[in-house]
Amino acid sequence: MAVERAARIHDVHYRLSFKLGKKMAAVAGSCRTTFELNARGQVVLDFAGEELTGLTVNGARVEPRRVANHIVLPAAQMRIGTNEVRADFSSKVAPTGTPLTVYHDATDGADYYYSLIVPADAHRLFPCFDQPDLKGVFELTVETPAEWKVVANGKELRSSTATVRSFAPTKPLPTYLFAFAAGPFAEIGGHSFQPAGRPPIPMRMFLRQSKADRAEVDHLFDMHGRAATWLGDYFAYPAPVRQTRHGAAARVPHAAGWSTQVRSSTASLRWCSSSSRPKAN
Repeated sequence: MAVERAARIHDVHYRLSFKLGKKMAAVAGSCRTTFELNARGQVVLDFAGEELTGLTVNGARVEPRRVANHIVLPAAQMRIGTNEVRADFSSKVAPTGTPLTVYHDATDGADYYYSLIVPADAHRLFPCFDQPDLKGVFELTVETPAEWKVVANGKELRSSTATVRSFAPTKPLPTYLFAFAAGPFAEIGGHSFQPAGRPPIPMRMFLRQSKADRAEVDHLFDMHGRAATWLGDYFAYPAPVRQTRHGAAARVPHAAGWSTQVRSSTASLRWCSSSSRPKAN
């Protein structure tokens, strides 16, 4: 199926919106996905979330046909050229085991949300073509309480309200590199790193309120800056970003110090465990 999709589908564009709040057991969202199709026939989207409603294909209402972790879109509704699929969805949220993870900080009493969809869990959060060779542009809108901060792959745009945050389209990304986080984070800036032959790249950090006064911020910024510079030198390819955003997350599974970096046209987003500090050389 993956080979057949990659041969028929290109120019994928996801427009996603999520509504986040305190003490959620599930997240509600909507998606508008467009793509180019070069041959007729049914199209299969991947989705393993809880609910899918309001499904339309090229403006026509369609009853979802769910097969295992997939949604089969009927051939009769598909056309060569541009196609558009819209749907509303909901997916589980939990402290572990879900693509959108929540951490409740017992110290400051707040909930912090962050996506964790590596390596193949995007379809458990929203309908998509969940394979790395079908990259897509991501355009994100998130509704949250007014006092929360939201960080994502794309550059944050000027919002018309205090509760709705919109982000500029990214460059094409595989689904597993789509990422965002939200919560009443403390935000720290004023740092940068400078790869050889390039202007300084600004860095920002997002920390839980309870950790903001205890974090070794200068060390963390220095560590990430030196790592990005080293990787650029090693691969002879400087980091293709204009700013970076870093966040300390709690209880990240897989391994202590786990981290992922997401690159887009404007920013990288890196999450690392707050439970351990790398040893200095």
